[in-house]
Amino acid sequence: MHILHNLPDIDCMSLLKKNATAMGPHSRLWVHELPNSLRNSHIHAGRETSSDEWHAVAAIADLKVTFEAYPDLGEGLVEMRMT
Repeated sequence: MHILHNLPDIDCMSLLKKNATAMGPHSRLWVHELPNSLRNSHIHAGRETSSDEWHAVAAIADLKVTFEAYPDLGEGLVEMRMT
């Protein structure tokens, strides 16, 4: 929770890739981040990260986004699984 919030993109991708190599076929990786101010995005590396950007970061780490929740109030959740 809140681990990827202030990481640069390259460090975020590296951390996600390390996690992906340890995941099994039924594993889930959840990105639970700080409140968002824009629908379908939340703060990452000091800026808003869109759904498209999470899908791109996941793909680079050999993961796929399987669930997203961006409530107007509260924290966002992005679920990723192995490709």
